[in-house]
Amino acid sequence: MTLIIFTGIPSVGKTSIAKELISLAREREISITRVDSDELREQFYREGFNPELEAKIKEKTLESVKQLLQKDCHVISDDLNYYRSMRHDLITLATKQGTNYFIIHVTAPLERALEWNEKRGLPIPQDVIRKVHERFDRFEKYRWDTPLLVIESDKMTTSEAAIFLLQVLYQRFFEKPPPKKEPSLHLPNVVEQLDLFLRSQISSFLSTHPDKKLAKTVNKLRKMVLKKTKKEKLTIDEGKLEFQRLLEQFGIQMD
Repeated sequence: MTLIIFTGIPSVGKTSIAKELISLAREREISITRVDSDELREQFYREGFNPELEAKIKEKTLESVKQLLQKDCHVISDDLNYYRSMRHDLITLATKQGTNYFIIHVTAPLERALEWNEKRGLPIPQDVIRKVHERFDRFEKYRWDTPLLVIESDKMTTSEAAIFLLQVLYQRFFEKPPPKKEPSLHLPNVVEQLDLFLRSQISSFLSTHPDKKLAKTVNKLRKMVLKKTKKEKLTIDEGKLEFQRLLEQFGIQMD
């Protein structure tokens, strides 16, 4: 079990990246559960924001994380966690449960966050974003408060960020050693590497060709290639060539 602590100002893409990471991990039979304080707030707030309820929200959030860790789940704390004390409470909880924990800082310039928030119809008051940015506790003070990764969400797509994050997490925390009786099980690593490469290629392609039908087709081809790579024990280069062959067969030019 692992506690993944997301942190960052509002509207920089934390939730989008977390959801994409969960989806990618699920395809590899890794289950990750997201605990979102905003969803808890929706249950408690009936007539708008009420600061008097924030202590209760924090208590419920920590309790939800604790219960999931006790069930040996991988958990994402999908919240601002902009005060060092917030991150410390989560780390203390993880330590008491005897689990791994690490911080992922999702960041972007304040101007970009305000711009993205405006494009989303201002779900968060712009002043709130500015205040969180001003009050954000930086990470220089304590070693335990050092992020494992910093994701600059203005420099990569959501898919690229999730793929990068999964690659690091998979290598450091999620990968299970293969059974001694089956040395050939190094092959799923080939499939894993090929999948990460294809997803990155597809993500870049779809960023300039936003079409849901096209996205569905190329992802279907990706899955066909991965299945064939695993079944026929193809190399990564052979898998890439097979994907290119299928693209040409379907009349799709990705270069």
